[in-house]
Amino acid sequence: MKFIRAIVFWFNFVVFTCILYALLLLVVLFHELFAKDKRSEGAHWVATVWGRTLMALAPGWKARVHGLEHLPTPRKDPPVVMVANHQSGADIWALYLTGAQFRWLSKAEVFKLPLIGSAMRWAGYVPIHRGDRGSHGAALRASGEWIKRGISMVFFPEGTRSEDGNLKEFKPGAFRLAYEHKVAIQPIIIRGTRHMMHKKSLMPMPAQLEVEVLPPVFPGEAESIEDFTQRIHGLFQERLQEKMQTLEKASPDPLQGLTQNLELN
Repeated sequence: MKFIRAIVFWFNFVVFTCILYALLLLVVLFHELFAKDKRSEGAHWVATVWGRTLMALAPGWKARVHGLEHLPTPRKDPPVVMVANHQSGADIWALYLTGAQFRWLSKAEVFKLPLIGSAMRWAGYVPIHRGDRGSHGAALRASGEWIKRGISMVFFPEGTRSEDGNLKEFKPGAFRLAYEHKVAIQPIIIRGTRHMMHKKSLMPMPAQLEVEVLPPVFPGEAESIEDFTQRIHGLFQERLQEKMQTLEKASPDPLQGLTQNLELN
């Protein structure tokens, strides 16, 4: 069963990546000719369709999204710095389920992938080289430019994914960005992606995904960046521990592997 599931998943991945890349080329061409300043928004829209389609067609994956009312309204509300816990390479697909217009930091190696790398550059996503302080500074400056343009940024403040599901310490970059630009932190809790695709494995597994968008949080008047970082880290720990046992007990039914039910609340 798991081999059939893997064949279906990767067939869908390749086919829809190619189809949506062709659509992306048309979107990019249109914006180059008529609305160049909106090119990244169009490219991100295609990326969102790509991510949501893959999630919907993946055998055995079920997803629920809560708290969409807490997201900023485009062109009306100020942008935010979204921070999410990191468990899997599927986390960015989970964030695409929110339908939000955002840019995100990704390790520079991903930008070298065929098709996906050029799509990420057109969308304006921000590359970062791990361990390179100069790259980190450049990534924060690029993120700040998107905030100035009214576009929210997504950070995975743990830096790398958690292999055991336990929350790692948060790095302060996202919180420093929020401080400098006087915008809120938008916590987004991701549960279940660790079971979807294990690290260094090409075998997708049945899993239940839950994305919870929490209300935006501002730092206290006299709160330091370090204290604010720890406060948000504590909020994540509290919310993750609340439902961890319940979700782990609710094992998905592999017989339902060829259907996907997306419920957006």
